[in-house]
Amino acid sequence: MKIYRVYGEALTPLHIGSGVVIEPYEYVISKDRLYKIDLAELLISLEDKEREIILGLLEKDILGLRRFIRERVDLSRYSQFSVGVSSKISHLYEEKLDELKNQLLIGLFIRSLNRPYIPGSSLKGALRTAVIFHLLSGKTEEKFSDRLEGKILGCLDNRGFLNPSSDPFRAIKIRDVSLEKESTVIEEIETFRNDGGRLKSMGMQMIKEVVFPKRSFETELLIDDDLFRKNRDMGRRLNIELFINACSDFYQQVIDGEMDYFKRTEIASNYERFLQLDKGEFLLRLGWGSGFNSTTVNLKMPRSKQIRTRRLVAGHLPLGWIKAKIAPI
Repeated sequence: MKIYRVYGEALTPLHIGSGVVIEPYEYVISKDRLYKIDLAELLISLEDKEREIILGLLEKDILGLRRFIRERVDLSRYSQFSVGVSSKISHLYEEKLDELKNQLLIGLFIRSLNRPYIPGSSLKGALRTAVIFHLLSGKTEEKFSDRLEGKILGCLDNRGFLNPSSDPFRAIKIRDVSLEKESTVIEEIETFRNDGGRLKSMGMQMIKEVVFPKRSFETELLIDDDLFRKNRDMGRRLNIELFINACSDFYQQVIDGEMDYFKRTEIASNYERFLQLDKGEFLLRLGWGSGFNSTTVNLKMPRSKQIRTRRLVAGHLPLGWIKAKIAPI
């Protein structure tokens, strides 16, 4: 077993969700912080009369429930965790809390024991996409699929489908990254299109918990060489050099495409800055909002799909970019 240390730094906001979306009666925003309310604990601890009030509001008066939670719940006692929010979200909360049509739904970052973390599987998935793109010689008419992955990684079964038991990425493990306190913030994310050098909002607003740019992390990457030696059916052998070369190739082409999309806008300069890497460093892109080109081999299609919109935080920050470096332990 070979073990490597992975050093990472978020270059732009990063959101990896778990599917958990909270409504305004499940949280309170006060003094630029969101407090996630433990509704189960709250209901258990209330007197019968107050419990009946909350259950009645939950059925018939959501706005009343929002006000009840905000005005009468002890945040220090009934919050599961708290996280900072941007000033824009604080203002939006104050303005829209009493509007029934505005749900103010918030997508939380994936958590374990109420602490946000980056799954190792997300990092591994970003590496896998880069490797497949890198090893795919020339253009292809074939869609990004399990069959294409199996063909490139040398792990097709007798029927021509990807065989999980001989998939070389079975030998790769990346440990989850538990993030430090105050690593995330609640931000507004909008969808934009480039209208002749001017970014135009499509009016599609989302609110997500994201990792701050410049937040650093460490984890471990393990390569099980014994699995390759013992299993002759294993596909292409994987190593650190291949990962670095693949990421350098793939994400350079993704950035070239993004710079072309954002030409004549201020965001193009952000991408130029991403390419200023030290020796041994490489880029990864992962998480929600990374975009079609960053998660498929679309850029190697002879008639690649044209993606006409982009998601941005605060109107100018793309999502999901990470700078990384791998070193042996």
